Amino acid sequence: MNFRRFSALAGFALGGCGSIVHTPPRTSVEVALARKPEVIRLAESGHPEPRLTSYRSVFVPPIEPELPTNTGVEMVAEAFTRGKTAMDAGKVGEAIQAFEEATKIEPEFADAWQALAQAYEQAGQAAKAKEAFQRSTNLAKH
Repeated sequence: MNFRRFSALAGFALGGCGSIVHTPPRTSVEVALARKPEVIRLAESGHPEPRLTSYRSVFVPPIEPELPTNTGVEMVAEAFTRGKTAMDAGKVGEAIQAFEEATKIEPEFADAWQALAQAYEQAGQAAKAKEAFQRSTNLAKH
């Protein structure tokens, strides 16, 4: 026997064939092949598999639009709060300025008119206090 032929037969006898898979009893061939992924060879396509070679940054716009801000309401709230704080501190002049600012921004804000009336009353300006109080009661009715 030729040495090459002998070594091929010995290799087959000792190492077995690479494509033959032993399947234990009550096991499907698919399960056995799935356990030996090196045995499964996928069909090669003519196109090479695409590879991700670099990352790029892409701007994704927000899904929801920005909500509109209501700066008028914020300005009224800030002025009214500033007036209340000044009244609590006994600074009637600053409180009158703050409440007047709040009523100029939002003329239908009854609480600001009432607070302005109280500030005028504490400052001794009875005519202005009466006018501001009437304005607040008229707004509160509607």
